[in-house]
Amino acid sequence: MEIAGHYRSLAEGFRRLGHQATFVDTLGNCNQYENRSRGNWLLRWIDYLAARCQTARTVRRNRMWRLLIMLFKPPLFLYAVCRHDVFLLGHGTSFLSFYDLPLLKLLGKRVLVQFHGTDSRPRYLDAFFQRNSERPDVARLARQTRKQKRVLRRIDRWADVVINIGPQGHLHERPFVQWLRVGLPSCPDPLPERSEVFQPRAAGPVRILHCPSNPAGKGTPRIREMIEAVRRVRDVEYVEVVGQPNAVVLRELRRCDFVIDQVYADYAMAGFATEAAWFAKAVLVGGLAVDSWKRELPDEAHRPPTLYCYPDQMPEMLLRLIDDEKFRVELGRRARDFVETHWHPVKVAKKLLLAMEGRLSADWYVDPKDIRYIGGWGMPPERLRDVVTRMVEAHGPESLCVDDKPELQDEFRRLLRGEPLSLETGLASLNTR
Repeated sequence: MEIAGHYRSLAEGFRRLGHQATFVDTLGNCNQYENRSRGNWLLRWIDYLAARCQTARTVRRNRMWRLLIMLFKPPLFLYAVCRHDVFLLGHGTSFLSFYDLPLLKLLGKRVLVQFHGTDSRPRYLDAFFQRNSERPDVARLARQTRKQKRVLRRIDRWADVVINIGPQGHLHERPFVQWLRVGLPSCPDPLPERSEVFQPRAAGPVRILHCPSNPAGKGTPRIREMIEAVRRVRDVEYVEVVGQPNAVVLRELRRCDFVIDQVYADYAMAGFATEAAWFAKAVLVGGLAVDSWKRELPDEAHRPPTLYCYPDQMPEMLLRLIDDEKFRVELGRRARDFVETHWHPVKVAKKLLLAMEGRLSADWYVDPKDIRYIGGWGMPPERLRDVVTRMVEAHGPESLCVDDKPELQDEFRRLLRGEPLSLETGLASLNTR
């Protein structure tokens, strides 16, 4: 499954290092990232069926195309194990729902599993899985969290390398590689030259871009409200792109002055923000994990240089980006330098090779028992507390599936009792208002 061009760019990074890399997306992607020609009939058929899934106009037709893709998975698996030594599985996908991991290990393959958010984040902390509902079905959340825990336990047991971040890694049972140290290789193809992205801006109002993949979860309604408030006191141009091919997003990135990514992000530079960094655009990101990241990545040089702040600070930061051109340009320059130095696809590929060889230092790993962040993704703290409270009341504290992490479990107890919470939880403001 493609995520913001991550795997297309990563595959190209491996190829540039001289490795044979095959990227297969069996789900298709409306953003149309991968357009690489295929020399293999099996891969061409899978690409064709995945594209038909994306263009299907009815649920029935979509299911039909997905069923056909499933029929192609056994021969794809045989092709893959005959031609490849390393398997990098992303976003909760594999050939056979991770039951194939023991077989891959038996065949002597190296397996790396990369998580991106909803695939590992506990369901009760995830607005996307809750379909952005104000009152989601907590019975469903409890049931799906237990299922998610079983899948993660299987992955933790069989994968050679697991990559994730603390704010999404509550259910793991073994240390995992810190994702932001490895990097997000999402980048335009071809890469924009530095001489292109550092051109002086054109005259006229400041142009602000927002490209939400999930408008409700990304906080688009709240961002629109902020823009309307700003328009009363500033002359700005606001552009919103939803559900368009990546080529449209890249065109708008070239034209904008800065980007607003989302309101309740659990890390500072996701896929779209990374793409914006390649164009040297400053990015405003809201989220509750600001202090959590100061603990998880104490060296500021390792933290992505976006303007990552708490949601209630976003209006103030928005005005600063509009009014202070020098600050805005410098932030964009730092972002470009950061991705070029640390997150270039070739450099990310090199770090993954080191991870597969077990050559990363201990500070690259996160022990899930050390996680304290419970602010989740995509929803305000009040709604999160309501969801967790209702789930625990109906299905018991064991439904949180963190019994193996006593200190994290204590944070949830304090949340339910209305007791003070630390800044690292992301919810300190709940009980101080």
